[in-house]
Amino acid sequence: MCSLEPCEASFHHGWTLHCSLPNKSKDRRIGLNALHLAAHVSQTKHYIDFAMLIRGRDLYNHFMQDMPAEMVLKPAAVARQVELETSYIKIARTW
Repeated sequence: MCSLEPCEASFHHGWTLHCSLPNKSKDRRIGLNALHLAAHVSQTKHYIDFAMLIRGRDLYNHFMQDMPAEMVLKPAAVARQVELETSYIKIARTW
């Protein structure tokens, strides 16, 4: 068990079982899920997937280029998030 205080973070594998008590503060709880893949890896369930290259060159083009953040809540980025979430929900329902 790993109890955290406010402003602390936990980094663990995505398959690690974890849970938390309800957030009773006035501030939001933030989660981040980052997956790191080699450029030769491809999506096999569908063709609609996005990624950002963080190092090297992508010689395979298996993913559509995602939009990096430039500022907090930029309208185009918010619209893009809605688009990606809608796409994810559509894909998840077909599994």
